[in-house]
Amino acid sequence: MDYQSYIKAEFLFLIPVIMLIGAAIKRTERINSKWIPIILGVIGCIGVAVWQLAYESVTNWWAFALTSFVQGILVAAGAVYSNQIYKQTKK
Repeated sequence: MDYQSYIKAEFLFLIPVIMLIGAAIKRTERINSKWIPIILGVIGCIGVAVWQLAYESVTNWWAFALTSFVQGILVAAGAVYSNQIYKQTKK
């Protein structure tokens, strides 16, 4: 799967960041593992929104919200997928 055809290049840096956040959440053992992907999805959406507000002029708020949501979910999915590949190759 070619992530670059779905995830905008400027958001690819979020994948390792979200992976690290997910690993930190997992180590605390306070949160059930089934909630971690949802938490990472929310963090991804917030990360994309913050990046867009910092580096782009937002003129269309609907497009901003849709981009933040879709790209945030894709970035989080990439992080979870990458983490699973790492775990599977360790076995």
